[in-house]
Amino acid sequence: MNESIVKIEPEQEEKINLTLERKMFISNDTFAIVKEEHNIKTSTEYCGDGCDAKEMQRQQDYSSNVKSSTVNLKCKVCDYTAGNEHHFKRHLLTHETAKDLKCAKCDYATNFKSYLTTHFRTHNESKEFKCEICDYATKRKENLKQHILIHNDTKDSKCDICDYATYRKYDLKRHLLRHNASKVFKCHICDHTTNRKDNLKAHLVTHTASHLFKCANCNYATNVKNDLKKHVLRHRTFKELKCDICDYATNYRSSLRSHLLKHNGSKCFKCDICDYAT
Repeated sequence: MNESIVKIEPEQEEKINLTLERKMFISNDTFAIVKEEHNIKTSTEYCGDGCDAKEMQRQQDYSSNVKSSTVNLKCKVCDYTAGNEHHFKRHLLTHETAKDLKCAKCDYATNFKSYLTTHFRTHNESKEFKCEICDYATKRKENLKQHILIHNDTKDSKCDICDYATYRKYDLKRHLLRHNASKVFKCHICDHTTNRKDNLKAHLVTHTASHLFKCANCNYATNVKNDLKKHVLRHRTFKELKCDICDYATNYRSSLRSHLLKHNGSKCFKCDICDYAT
């Protein structure tokens, strides 16, 4: 294919200088637009009478493949301009009367695949999945499945803290957040609050007149079984929990943990021969 090299200066220059380094290939149709926009001279204007015939032919034949350009390609139909041929060709398609890409659901047609894809989304926004029991409708099949659960008689998702029950796991998760945010169960006798129903029941026992759990070694009595267990440990002469570092012993794990903190930073075991300690 015969190609003609046209050398182009930046847009602010009025004429094309054939000695510049920049070169580009432009088709006959595109060049006519560029020539009009940027005042590009023809081969005859450059060569004059003494120009070689072969050189004139080289300058008159133009390729259809534009590699790069700093000029603006201007549309003859509208005011659109582009900096490269790819964008310019896409624009020219907008003026085509025949539109090859058509929507299967309506009369919409276009020459651009991306436009057709965007158009399809408008159909997806319609609520095609409808409930047979009520007026609920959605565009997602999964949402309809979740909705149908509310028409069931049994509520499988139940709260472990209160009596709340629901058809959907998502609703249960939202409900549980309320328990985490605030203590919803309050004692009607005192200021005690808790976020668990079973804890409140255990607390209310402490307000009863009779103490159900009594110590066999002393007059201690309580309505909470775990409190009695902790109290009985005080009467034991044998202390099961012992410190691994020293001779300390206790019946309470919390007391042992507090004791072990005392050893942090101090070295209890020292060598009799040297200064080594651990």
